[in-house]
Amino acid sequence: MENLKFNVGDNVKIVSNDLQPAMVGKIGRVKKVYPSFSEDSDNNVQPSYFYRVEVGGAVLKGIAASSDLEKYRQNDMKKYRVTIDLDAFEIVVSANNKAEAKRKAIERLQRKKITSLIRKSWSDNKKEVYVDEK
Repeated sequence: MENLKFNVGDNVKIVSNDLQPAMVGKIGRVKKVYPSFSEDSDNNVQPSYFYRVEVGGAVLKGIAASSDLEKYRQNDMKKYRVTIDLDAFEIVVSANNKAEAKRKAIERLQRKKITSLIRKSWSDNKKEVYVDEK
């Protein structure tokens, strides 16, 4: 009997992927959990779980079994300080690399509904974004 190993929203590291071998070693997030049930010879129901994983905004092809994934702790990520030239906004995000840090910082700014400030500050279309490791 297999227990639920990951929940929706958990960060996971892909340890095997036959359909997309280039994704092995990448960090993703569980988007959906699919339970599957089967009966053994004694008519006991045995659950299994399969997972849909998203990496970098794209959902991977196929589903992953628990053995294809391992838990990835948030504190394993590096901290980056992202400075966006909007009258000196500075945001600290956790990310695996500088590109992800930049994307996360911009997403966090967009959640704060400051698009009008972005338009005013970047009216000449010169977006200045600096990413430094903390």
